[in-house]
Amino acid sequence: MQRTAWLLMATASLTLGCEGLQSPAGLDHVHEVAAVTPEQVAWSPAPEVVPEGAELAVLEGDPAEAEPFVVRMRMPDGYNFPAHSHPHAERVTVIEGTMHLAMGHRLDRDAAEAYPTGSYVAIPTDEPHQVWAEEQLVIQVTGVGPLEVDYVDPADDPRTGQTAAVGGGCPLCQLAAASEPSR
Repeated sequence: MQRTAWLLMATASLTLGCEGLQSPAGLDHVHEVAAVTPEQVAWSPAPEVVPEGAELAVLEGDPAEAEPFVVRMRMPDGYNFPAHSHPHAERVTVIEGTMHLAMGHRLDRDAAEAYPTGSYVAIPTDEPHQVWAEEQLVIQVTGVGPLEVDYVDPADDPRTGQTAAVGGGCPLCQLAAASEPSR
């Protein structure tokens, strides 16, 4: 009897103490199986908020909405995505190629890390970073929208030199609408 009471108390303590390990609100939104094979990935030119030359595919969700999303970005060899940050954390998996990543407020390409195929990087909220490709690079980005790109140097914003918000009427919204994931 004492052992049962101890087990119940231990289980309750673990359950209550593991609150931070549970999924954030909204991440359990999947109500049906969604699958995309490599042949089904619908690549489109990346929206104008991203420097020219990259392609983007929306696999799940809508990056313009306050909901979880998964996108893939394909960049040619030598492609550079200038220093920027996002108001939400992003989780990046390298699908193909090598991703070079420089972090922090003082970006130093010489201090950058190289992440080969299969690597995973979690980038905190508002953390400035710069990415460039060695050979063709395909990354998968998972996050919670709305996805916004804030360039460290506004002159790097390929659209207007201003913070690039991904919201109503934006290029990513149009891309998300056009790239309905296969089920």
